[in-house]
Amino acid sequence: FSAAGIGQLEIAGDVIASARISTSAEDGTFGLHALAFRTEEAVGSGEDPVFIAHLRNDGLLRSNIGFAETSGFPAQAVVEINDQRFTVHVPPFGHRQIPIDVPGEVLLARVSVEGEGRLLAYGATVDKESRDPIFIPAQRPTRGEAVPLVAHDPVQMTCDR
Repeated sequence: FSAAGIGQLEIAGDVIASARISTSAEDGTFGLHALAFRTEEAVGSGEDPVFIAHLRNDGLLRSNIGFAETSGFPAQAVVEINDQRFTVHVPPFGHRQIPIDVPGEVLLARVSVEGEGRLLAYGATVDKESRDPIFIPAQRPTRGEAVPLVAHDPVQMTCDR
C-alpha cells in the first residue's frame, strides 16, 4: 500500500516486516530501508538510555530523531546532545519525528524515558541536496566485545576510473 505522512503499524505474528521510504527527485527516487523494531526493544522509565549515533547537522546534511510509543501510555523522550537537553512528548501509541537543531558533524544523542510509556527511538540523516536519507536505529550500549558489520578503510575503498 501507499501512504503519506508519518505513523506506525503494529504487526502481530511470525512475520518479517520492513519499510522502504522514498522520495522523488529529478534523477529518480532516493530512500531508505528500515527493518521493523520489536516492541521488546522499547525503553521505559528507569531503564538504561539508548543512543542514536552518527547524526549530523552542517552544510551538507541535516538530522531528525523520532519516537514511537508502544505500550498505550504517554511518555517523554529526554534527549541529550552535546550540552543541549530537551524533552519530546509522545502520546499513547503515538509517533513523533522532529529535526534536531544542534550543529556538528558527529553527533550522538542520548535518549532516556520519563512517564509510563515505552519508546522506540531512531534517527535519520538526510542529504540536503539529493534528500537521500540514512536510517539510524537507536542502540543500547554493547557489553563485552563487539564487531562492527561495516567498516571504512580508505586504502581498500579507492576506485580508479
